[in-house]
Amino acid sequence: MMFLRGLCPHCGRAKIFHSFWGMNEQCPQCAIRFAREEGFFAMSIFLGYLLMALPIGLVALLAYLLNAPTVWHYFAAVSTAVVLSAPWVFRYARIWWLYIDEWLDPRR
Repeated sequence: MMFLRGLCPHCGRAKIFHSFWGMNEQCPQCAIRFAREEGFFAMSIFLGYLLMALPIGLVALLAYLLNAPTVWHYFAAVSTAVVLSAPWVFRYARIWWLYIDEWLDPRR
């Protein structure tokens, strides 16, 4: 549940993001630095690919079930899904990566 609320993976009390786009450098509560090193969030890009597959797949399936008349209708539906879900995917891919990193290498 902490994952969905965007709380710190270490203490679970403070928010990771201070605004929709802006991420805290460190946890306001326990003071751990979220990015352990330069390029730390590069792996979240790959997690973003995985997360983006969900809205793309659902919209493509829905377009298929509704018998989209041309390939351009599929393209428009999937493009709209990508644009609308990209901000959420950016945010949750980073949160997901922080939780995976904390699980694999817990901080003291």
